[in-house]
Amino acid sequence: MKFDVFSLFPSIFQSYFEISILQKAIEKDLLEIHVHNIRDWTFDKHHVTDDTPYGGGGGMVMKPEPIFTAIEDVLGENPGIPIILMSPQGKPFHTQMALEIAQYPRIAILCGRYEGVDERVLEHLVTEQISIGDFVVTGGELPALMVIDAVARFIPGVLGDPGGGVALINAIHVLDGLKMQYDDEQTGVNIVRKALEVPMRRITENAGKEGSVIIENVRKAQKDGNNMQIGYDVLTSEYGDMVKCGVIDPAKVTRGALENAASIAAMILTTEALITDVPEENKAPSGPPMPEY
Repeated sequence: MKFDVFSLFPSIFQSYFEISILQKAIEKDLLEIHVHNIRDWTFDKHHVTDDTPYGGGGGMVMKPEPIFTAIEDVLGENPGIPIILMSPQGKPFHTQMALEIAQYPRIAILCGRYEGVDERVLEHLVTEQISIGDFVVTGGELPALMVIDAVARFIPGVLGDPGGGVALINAIHVLDGLKMQYDDEQTGVNIVRKALEVPMRRITENAGKEGSVIIENVRKAQKDGNNMQIGYDVLTSEYGDMVKCGVIDPAKVTRGALENAASIAAMILTTEALITDVPEENKAPSGPPMPEY
């Protein structure tokens, strides 16, 4: 997926895109992010980008000419893609909106400044306005970062697989029938069982779904359909055969989850003492003893 960000302060973005998940996604060509400096499309030697509002009013707004020129040079005159303005007057941003935006191959984000943008930009260029909350920040750069981060999580391969965790859920069926002789051993089995649910739970909860409900539905669908490949695809919000859908758990993720679960279980079972809170003693109330009658 490709993001084109238009800002007066492009340096704000650089460090964030060079760390963590977004950096890895860019290196793997899952994300392509270009930040454009609107000042490069100004026409005066001082690179002025603010002006009085079109039609009058107080304060200053972003001039329309540099914005129109910048976006048309980068995207073309009829780009046919969403052009999103980060604005306090926009629609509140939420998970479902991030999922919908992730379906586009390319989007543009315009970062507002001053009192906003010239009204002509809203009328003829912007396709949607988005707000990240009921508050005002200095500019649209930080909100744009939040939108990019949230949208990127729904792009296949950025966090793992969109229907991931099926292979681990399948392993739970084996543990269900496993009854250990000693309580400590059964505790270890229960720890591994819970750990096997974590990848699917995290993926579905990141999509705004209830993880425990999705897991229960997947296991029921596998049993009813006699098909251990049935899982949940968060991109389509549908249950189905993950192999037929082209969704396969990465071997590295599966192996890592199993190793972590086994390691935690072994640590608990072999540790002689665990750190816990010492229960407080019930102290007798202060004061003289009550007389006996």
